[in-house]
Amino acid sequence: MVTKYSVRYVLLFPWCGPDPKDTRSARCMSCNKSYKIDTMGKAAFISNEKSKGHQIIIKMQSSNTLMTHYVDSKEAPKTDDSTQNLCSINSTIVEPSERDPTICLNSIIPDTVCTPSRSAGATMKKYVLKEAVTKAEISWCFHTIATHSSALSAGTAASVFKAMFPDSDIAASFELGRTKIGYLITYGLAPYFSQKILGVLTQLSEFVVGFDESLNKIAQKQQMDIVVRYWCTQKNEVVSRYVGSAFLTSTRAKDLLQGLKIQFNENPSVLNNIIQISMDGPNVNFCLLKELNKEIQENRGDSSSPILSKLRTSRRS
Repeated sequence: MVTKYSVRYVLLFPWCGPDPKDTRSARCMSCNKSYKIDTMGKAAFISNEKSKGHQIIIKMQSSNTLMTHYVDSKEAPKTDDSTQNLCSINSTIVEPSERDPTICLNSIIPDTVCTPSRSAGATMKKYVLKEAVTKAEISWCFHTIATHSSALSAGTAASVFKAMFPDSDIAASFELGRTKIGYLITYGLAPYFSQKILGVLTQLSEFVVGFDESLNKIAQKQQMDIVVRYWCTQKNEVVSRYVGSAFLTSTRAKDLLQGLKIQFNENPSVLNNIIQISMDGPNVNFCLLKELNKEIQENRGDSSSPILSKLRTSRRS
């Protein structure tokens, strides 16, 4: 006798479903493959269930969290035809199963299969709350920078926020001490904005560089602060932006040039677009002017000296 697929097989093998192309075949929803059942019948399902590949996939699926776990909906999730047929069978079925006459079908597939997870809202809220807390911590770092506050004083805000807003989940999860503020600013915000300004400079045809070097008493090194000025097409005005600081062991011309190259990520296309350098009066800067002009000429493959003339003219002015 030729066996055709029936919805009753879902009660015995929840992972199976109908093959839309062949009524004499069944489809394993876990393995995503079809197999013939016209001659073997239920034995074909048992054979697939005992196969090593099927057992590995079932084990992997049981260890992963379903997407429905993260969705808080009052309605049941959408299912395929086989699952809908399964949900239509209520707990009033008391027929014995084909495997064991003493086991009722309603005990094999309980009604709870058709209901979404009750912890979906709590799980989704955990991830949304984590993102909101991160935004709050970054905003407080911006406030610390804008108000020139110390990391030590800004780090006491977490306990203050918890006392001010006891009913806020964000305030309860807000953890931002002195060390974390330093790491967020130094290794999070600073590299982001540095890459952003360098991305703008690579698109410009010309800009002005200004720098000033002085002794950093804490680091006991020469600190070279670098800023750029350029025409912003969005604001329709000249803007000044801080690029970064290079810490040098000495302030010779080649050291200053190396500091410039490091701050511009050794990108010749950026250095080639410099049209002016603003600096103070020491003679070492004239040597830097010469070295930078030589660097630009090598990058452009041009041995003439129009760039040097422009830079010297801007220095005299």
